[in-house]
Amino acid sequence: MGQVSYLVAKATTIFMANYFQFLLFGVSEYTLRLPSVVMGVVLTLTGYRVGSILVNRNTGYITSILIVSSYYLIELIAGRQELDHNDVSFITYVSLSIWSLVEYSISQNKKWIYLIGIFSGCAILCKWLVGLLVYWGWALLEFQKRKYNLIAIKHFLTAFLITMAVFIPWQVYTFYEFYDLALATYHENASHFTQILHGHSGNKFYHFEKINTIYGAYSIYLILPAFYFFYKRTTSKSICWALIGMIAAVYLFFTLAATKMPSFTAVVFLPIMVAIATLINEFLELLVSIFRYKISRHVLYIITLGILLIFRIDLDQLYSRHSDFENNKHIRVSTSNASIFKNIHLPENYILFNIPGRHFIEGMFYTGLLCYGNIPSEEQYLDLKRKGKKIAILNAGKVDIPAYLSADSETIYLEQEVEISE
Repeated sequence: MGQVSYLVAKATTIFMANYFQFLLFGVSEYTLRLPSVVMGVVLTLTGYRVGSILVNRNTGYITSILIVSSYYLIELIAGRQELDHNDVSFITYVSLSIWSLVEYSISQNKKWIYLIGIFSGCAILCKWLVGLLVYWGWALLEFQKRKYNLIAIKHFLTAFLITMAVFIPWQVYTFYEFYDLALATYHENASHFTQILHGHSGNKFYHFEKINTIYGAYSIYLILPAFYFFYKRTTSKSICWALIGMIAAVYLFFTLAATKMPSFTAVVFLPIMVAIATLINEFLELLVSIFRYKISRHVLYIITLGILLIFRIDLDQLYSRHSDFENNKHIRVSTSNASIFKNIHLPENYILFNIPGRHFIEGMFYTGLLCYGNIPSEEQYLDLKRKGKKIAILNAGKVDIPAYLSADSETIYLEQEVEISE
């Protein structure tokens, strides 16, 4: 099949993934964001549990506060930080696999083996093989025991087989139906390491410079002392080393990779947040220790955490990015574009082309049509016609219409102008 068929299949998959939430709650921007909101809540609860297990309950509470007040995570959930849905899902699934590994390491309960496999497989479906990160951490845990354990190896392989069972069927399907395009996609994925793709470049310190952006102001200065106290206070030194090994592997890999994007290293969001929470808890315990009475300590502790929460949630920035209609071009243009899309009503079997920037995504959401940013090539046009599809061109007054389209009396030209927001 051609490229258009491949993209139709991908669009259909995305639609089916959202179908049930729209069926239950209706089609709206709020419903669209609901899965990311749920993922954010799950990530917050996971942070509490991991912090509580590895250090203490106070560290768990602080971890959850750090996560829920993370400006970077809020922007991902709101769709104002690329690659929003994908990165929220990826961070959450990898974090859930790490949480499952922590639970398994402490309890040896077999149910966690299955969850490690499932969550890792889901992470791979989101963003490919970095979703296997938990197995590197697991290997580091076993290595520290310095002895072979057949039962541990069996558990490891069981989880890995479950992971493969989750993500391999989709790979088989795409290669079966779209061999050439699937192969090209795999090649492009591998090229991220050796080539700068889509203009996403950066120096060797790129990901270290993004630490403050992802984890909050001054985090770059807190990382080393955070892990010192995390190691000092944790209930499991071996898990601590495994988490440090996962973080080191992620930062080394993406530092060496040619293509740079902010969220590449956010896959280790959970262990870093737990470490920073340990440092904050250490400081707070030292601070409240100057008070004689227990109630005074509790009150000071709660007040300090409240100040931390207010400090981390940048209300002015949130307002300027999401609510300041008068001064924010993105809000004005997005509102205008949404209005244009909502008023486009085309007959059955039409596909909408020539939508600038990435606004073809919004076009599909608001119109219910397949939408693309380009003018179809003659080969694509002929392939669509064979499939009974018809062409509509948006922003038609700004482009030269190819002869094969202008000769088609069924082609529809729309003069509405969709702008690029930013």
